Amino acid sequence: MKALELVQGYAQAVFEEAAGSKVLDVVCKELDNFSILIDKNEHLMNILADPGLPAYERVLVVEDLLENRANRYSIDLLGFVIRNEPAIAVLQIISTLSSLSELASLSYFQKEPELEGLWVTAKQTPAFFRQRLGGYTTRVLSGLPSEELKVIEDEIFNFLKLLLENDSLTQILANSDIPPRTRREILFDLLSTKAHFAAVRLIDHLINRYGRLGGLTADLEWLMGQVAQARGFRLGKVRSAFKLTGSEKDHLRDTLSRMVGVAVELRAEIDPSLIGGFIVAVGDVVIDASVSSWLNQLKRRLFDESVRTTPDGKNLGSAA
Repeated sequence: MKALELVQGYAQAVFEEAAGSKVLDVVCKELDNFSILIDKNEHLMNILADPGLPAYERVLVVEDLLENRANRYSIDLLGFVIRNEPAIAVLQIISTLSSLSELASLSYFQKEPELEGLWVTAKQTPAFFRQRLGGYTTRVLSGLPSEELKVIEDEIFNFLKLLLENDSLTQILANSDIPPRTRREILFDLLSTKAHFAAVRLIDHLINRYGRLGGLTADLEWLMGQVAQARGFRLGKVRSAFKLTGSEKDHLRDTLSRMVGVAVELRAEIDPSLIGGFIVAVGDVVIDASVSSWLNQLKRRLFDESVRTTPDGKNLGSAA
């Protein structure tokens, strides 16, 4: 199921691009024709469903077959399905692509509320949401050089900071009662024409495509992590009571990189409530070296000791 959500997110991005190039109707027909071809060609069906054949070889078969016969959008989407679905499921997934593309086509050409209705389901969970967002992000970032990916990550980070500093703005963008078009206009005004198109596209997609807006800031942080991963980094977040020096950041980054086995990029923020020290997180790895945490632990120990001690000074825990 997770792979299906990933494919749907990737497909959504492909359909948007095809519609922007005014070839979505062509892509719809090509996906339909490919499904028909599989049904009529047992040899091709066996190749695509052969678990003993590496995914890249099955992708090459499809690319050779469709070269100069199909649009690049169709070929990219079919290749993504083959690379990310188990061979046993590929045929079933490919058969759904034509129906998905038909719905996408109807949504665009009839000018209904874009693609939202295609992708939001009653059973949508945060895990499925991020799988779809991951597939969508994969497509949007594909082929971009590392320098541009860094720009995109920085722009998402700056937008996240803006939301954290402006509660009223966050409430407006997360208000599902406000039409997506209105929220999109506000978003475009904020990001201006200077922002990278991919950053605008990802943020717009996150805010306006789905109804799960309660975790907007957390989802933006997750999205930053996906962009960092596309650059070959793991994203780390450090909160410190005071601003860290350059050497302190370097030492912390190097230590974390050794711990997780991949280069880490740190995003720092100041949190005076920590009193002193820092808290750093890279995925599931969390290091809490804050004074506030130490004080809380000390309070708990003192409380536990007082509970175990009677008014006359006897320790209940030591009674035999």
